[in-house]
Amino acid sequence: MMRVDIGCGDSKPEGFIGIDICPGPCVDIVADISKSFPLEDSSVDELRAYDVIEHLPDRLNTMNEIWRVCKPGARVDLFVPSTDGRGAFQDPTHVSFWNINSFLYFCVDFPPYFNLCQKYGFKGAFKLLALDNVDSGAGIIHVKADLEVIKPIPDTKASVPSSEISAISEEKSAQLAFGESRVFQSSSGDKTENLASAESSETSWFFELLQDLGIGSVDRLALQLEKYRQDRLTFHEKQQLLELRRTFAEHLLNSSSDSLFNLYQSVVGKTHAQLVWSGLRMEPLSQADQEFLSQYLPNSENDQANPTRLPQILLAEMVYYQPHQINRKVELSEIPNFLVWDYLSYLISFPGLFMNVGDADKYYHHYQSWTDYLHEKIFKFQESPFWRDIAACFLNSSNLMPLYFNEFNLRSIYQKRCDIFEYCLKQNGAELEYEFPERSFHRKKIRLGILAAHFSPSAETHASLALYEHLSRDFEVILYSLNQSHDPLEAYCKSSANGFRLLTSDLDSQVATIRADDLDILFIGTNITAVANPISLIAIHRLARIQVTSVASVVTTGFRSIDYYLSGRLTDIEEGAQAHYSEHLVHLEGAAQCFSYPFPVPVAQVSPSRADLGIPEDALVLISAANLYKLVPELLHSWAQIIAAVPNSVLVMFPFGPNWSTWYPKAIFSSSVEQIFEQYGVSRDRLVIADPQPTPDREGLKEYLKLGDVYLDSYPFAGTTSLVDPLDVGLPVVTRRGSCFRSAMGAAIVESIGLPELVSRSELEYRQLAIALSTDTSRRETLRNQIQQIMSQSPPVLNSRLYADQIEATFKQLFQTYQQRQLTQSLHLRDRNLIALPDWQQPEDVLFAELADLLRTVITSSAGQDTTLLVDIGHLDAQEADFALSSVTLHLMEEEELELGDDAPEIALLPTLPADQWELLRPRLAARIDLPHSNTAAIARAGLDHLPTLSVG
Repeated sequence: MMRVDIGCGDSKPEGFIGIDICPGPCVDIVADISKSFPLEDSSVDELRAYDVIEHLPDRLNTMNEIWRVCKPGARVDLFVPSTDGRGAFQDPTHVSFWNINSFLYFCVDFPPYFNLCQKYGFKGAFKLLALDNVDSGAGIIHVKADLEVIKPIPDTKASVPSSEISAISEEKSAQLAFGESRVFQSSSGDKTENLASAESSETSWFFELLQDLGIGSVDRLALQLEKYRQDRLTFHEKQQLLELRRTFAEHLLNSSSDSLFNLYQSVVGKTHAQLVWSGLRMEPLSQADQEFLSQYLPNSENDQANPTRLPQILLAEMVYYQPHQINRKVELSEIPNFLVWDYLSYLISFPGLFMNVGDADKYYHHYQSWTDYLHEKIFKFQESPFWRDIAACFLNSSNLMPLYFNEFNLRSIYQKRCDIFEYCLKQNGAELEYEFPERSFHRKKIRLGILAAHFSPSAETHASLALYEHLSRDFEVILYSLNQSHDPLEAYCKSSANGFRLLTSDLDSQVATIRADDLDILFIGTNITAVANPISLIAIHRLARIQVTSVASVVTTGFRSIDYYLSGRLTDIEEGAQAHYSEHLVHLEGAAQCFSYPFPVPVAQVSPSRADLGIPEDALVLISAANLYKLVPELLHSWAQIIAAVPNSVLVMFPFGPNWSTWYPKAIFSSSVEQIFEQYGVSRDRLVIADPQPTPDREGLKEYLKLGDVYLDSYPFAGTTSLVDPLDVGLPVVTRRGSCFRSAMGAAIVESIGLPELVSRSELEYRQLAIALSTDTSRRETLRNQIQQIMSQSPPVLNSRLYADQIEATFKQLFQTYQQRQLTQSLHLRDRNLIALPDWQQPEDVLFAELADLLRTVITSSAGQDTTLLVDIGHLDAQEADFALSSVTLHLMEEEELELGDDAPEIALLPTLPADQWELLRPRLAARIDLPHSNTAAIARAGLDHLPTLSVG
């Protein structure tokens, strides 16, 4: 009987397995429980979660995970602070909020609530056993919910997939496009029955294997794999897993095609998924593995797999190879339905680490090839349910973050990504385009929206804050967020804006809320270029007249809905930089980045010493806080060469920061780095891969950086916030300028503060600069003093007031350009624009004669095809004015035989315009046609007195 205590902390009931996000005396498994629980489906008999689910951000996901891991009939005991008391809000680490009614939505006892919750993504079902408010004292109220797990879900129709390759319903496709992970199925029947028969008759070898290796059970294997992810396995236990993988793959290769479907639907399929995503693929291959692969999986481009054996080969490759290491290209339509979703998810997923020189470039070519293939097939067979499923899989599973770590032009990939995303959303009825109503004449301010996943502390929040914090009152700022944390920084962000909108979890509602505010400009402040996160699905819609993004997304979005990308003249300096962007590139002065840290610098909670890290006091310390994923093998080889060339030097790395991930393959990474350094004769004691616990905050990290002598920035993906921190403590930095935005960010920041001598242009220059700084104490000291002085004087990268001035001017110019474009379209302006302002109060015969002279003069002009005549209608009804001009035109055509051919001028009625639109129109006017009876008052109001005049006749 398995009993689990989620978020057990320092205590748990006897007989329970403790799972928590941090180590503790009662914690058996450390895991990031914010997204998924490290447990098998239907494996738990009793689940307890006290004072923990309020720390998990997505309530639907939390309840889905609880239901997933529990067996039918399992008991669930939940205890959570209620919003009816102050306990829910006072703790800043609470990110989801509950009260007694929240649990009604997950229970079949309350059909209206339950059905609504299912509609919005809840996949499980509970029966309510007990539900009470508990007074915990001091104004704190808890909800205690006792639930029973119901499986299968009542009133859910069984899915009977088609026997054809393409086979899910339109309704199911709609669900898939919004995040449901599934497995294509190709046979009908009761899945539970299939599972039972498979596990009893076709998987005996698997259970025997577990026994032979001493692992024992499936649950024990799951725990072993989780311990592996946490680097807590003994050498013997790790060898057990590697041997299990090899034997497991061999059995799959030898399985008959007839049995493969049942095997994959059984515990064998679940174990396969665990092995694929465990990180074992990053392990160096043993001699036994190499011999096994050379015999069974040669993996050469010329290797043509027997189509009947293709599924077995793919399953075995998935547990051994990274996606970019597989040279064989297969047609997805040749893969059985039950496997194709998982295989494609594997191909376009995040590979973890790049282990070998050239891997990052190989991954780019791999991803480009598959994106081209998917795009071609999806749009060639747009009506095919199979390819609709494939598109949904791409939306759900694609992770493009590994593409950041090269210098290739990614525009094509991202534009095709956008096409596929749009296709999926349109299949679900999304209205991506939107026509904005005519802007109110009375609105004087530019209405600016800031869209972000949250406004809690993060690099993205500090970057977007600099953009709107000090804008003038010419702007009305509205923040849009998916979350509300009540964090002090969030409160400050709100105080810097005119409004705050907490968006619901429903995409249609999110889009409608933003559109209802009739925005002039929307700035996207969250990264929408890695995965299909909720902000990306919102931002792909037309939400404002102008949509802009910048440094949160370090590559082009590819989105048709994003009009401009804000970069910097020091960041995108290469000729042809525009070719990297689907957006129109706008250059700010200096670097693209600016960060606002509005609160006084807090006192650091740590005061480390070199001795704490095992570093001699007299050592020359080169240090870096670049994230692990930025540390491609090419960079690590450069660092090893630098350390080898500098006597008595030590490299200190802090690669496991929380900004990129909550889990890292620490042991594999550390071992790989050590092997690289050994190649250059650098001993292990000259390499420190630091992982202080608890993870230091920004000020704590700065205390560690003070131990260094030279800071090494990363390339080809450069640092920004990670580069500002060492500069803040006066540390000389070594950067490299690459050929695109993401590889030039760090160099741009350094140049913007007046230190171009710290920027290299190549890998060789980078090494030479690092070695020169490391061996010149006097130069380092001079630079340290210079940097400290610069950083104390609010440099551009930290000067949000200076940055706001640029943003304000830029946004005003963008909006003016938009208005000019709209004016051109609405008034049909051409190269030569003339204006006439008749006095419509004149007698009918006088007015008719003057209009006839006016139109005759313009129509017979030799420059007619380049001309637009604007006729001011004053306060006259537009229909009346149109009728009058039409009558005059008809008279000229019939009585004077004037012809209106393709080269005729455009004649447009000019309605009453507000002052700001006259400001836009006046520079476009070539002349005013002076009539015998012009509307002199209108001429004066419009400021047309000094416009050149033409006479009629």
